[in-house]
Amino acid sequence: MTGKSKASLIGLGLIGVGCGLAAIGVAIIVPACVAWSRDRLEGAFRRGKEGVISGMETAAATVGEVAGKVQRRFDEAARSARTERVQ
Repeated sequence: MTGKSKASLIGLGLIGVGCGLAAIGVAIIVPACVAWSRDRLEGAFRRGKEGVISGMETAAATVGEVAGKVQRRFDEAARSARTERVQ
């Protein structure tokens, strides 16, 4: 019976060591995963922010071009109307 008792104590000790190593592994892996995830999310946020800003700049440039073309057409129409009144 003493042999079985010693074997069970050794087995219990090995299970305890295994649980301790698993806890240490989790304590090491979790912060690394959190840091990696945070970096990935921060990069995605930065890319999205730059994309939105770029899109706004493009939209502003397009609106400016359209406004310039419309203004020229209104100026031409006003000149045409003035010349028709004078004649």
